[in-house]
Amino acid sequence: MLFPKPLISTIDVQSAKPVLSTKGCGSARACALAIVFLSCCSTASAEVHTLTLRQALDFAAKQNADVLLARLDAQLAEQELLLASLKAELAAFEGMYLRCVGVLYAEPDESNARLAELKAAAAGAPEAKAEAAEARSQAEESYSGAHGSAAQDF
Repeated sequence: MLFPKPLISTIDVQSAKPVLSTKGCGSARACALAIVFLSCCSTASAEVHTLTLRQALDFAAKQNADVLLARLDAQLAEQELLLASLKAELAAFEGMYLRCVGVLYAEPDESNARLAELKAAAAGAPEAKAEAAEARSQAEESYSGAHGSAAQDF
């Protein structure tokens, strides 16, 4: 079996680049093959990289659409769970708000209704009675809004 003689490399002093010499090669074809082989070996050098689990999953997700879809489904499930819990918190806050603040709105409406009823009883005019009925309706609406929603929470 014939092996070409190794290439003799020197370094050009002015350009600092390696210079390959064909001196010692058996043929031009063997020299060309050796140059191709050496250039392939230098570019195809295998390096070992250790990956963390997260890096390996990221790499697999880039390579596999099913893995990416599964990851997106998991993120969607997390976001839907977050949305559901935020809606529950909002409903609890609304109930607390209506129990605390709604009562404060109902009290002045009740006072206005009593005052209108007293004026209607003293004046006896139909307009005063209509105003009293409207004020009473507003007071009942405020009361049911404040206490009705609180009763639904329990």
